[in-house]
Amino acid sequence: MKFLNNRKNNGNTPGIEMRNYLKRIRWISAIAIMSLVLISASIHKFYVSKTTIVFNDRTRIFEVTTKFFTDDLEKVLMNGSDKSLHLGQENESIETDPLIEKYVMDHLKININDESIAMRYVGKEVDSDLTHCYFEFFRTPQFITMKVENSLLIDVFPDQQNIVDLRMNSSTKTIILLRDKTVDTFFQ
Repeated sequence: MKFLNNRKNNGNTPGIEMRNYLKRIRWISAIAIMSLVLISASIHKFYVSKTTIVFNDRTRIFEVTTKFFTDDLEKVLMNGSDKSLHLGQENESIETDPLIEKYVMDHLKININDESIAMRYVGKEVDSDLTHCYFEFFRTPQFITMKVENSLLIDVFPDQQNIVDLRMNSSTKTIILLRDKTVDTFFQ
């Protein structure tokens, strides 16, 4: 309490000074705690995937690329298991590619003119925080409607947003699918 002794006594007793000092400390502590709470509340993980469907004029194939945050994809693929897939690492599980293929095929469905489209899994690339999954399907580019059902990651992350782009004929059309709206249609 040496600091109190060095201050001029302005008529207050040391007990009153101590109470005032403690009040200031409480206010500063309260402000610091409130700031931390507000900062932590504003930090919210963003749940999003991006699927791009492109018609390749050269190969005459529709190419489908779906980008996921790697940790989100791994969480969904593990399906509550304690065993890690080590997605994108040297010790990646040999089960990873078949799990990705099955999961995406079960949660991403495309219909063209009310005809179900069978996609073929091409592979994946893991680039740091993002995993790119590649699929393709053969179909003529002439169609009236392309209906996309995309429920990827929604079963685990209720706030998930799935953005789907269709790139054809030098234009891009975009739809955003959510938990309460997993299906939408592109019109050509």
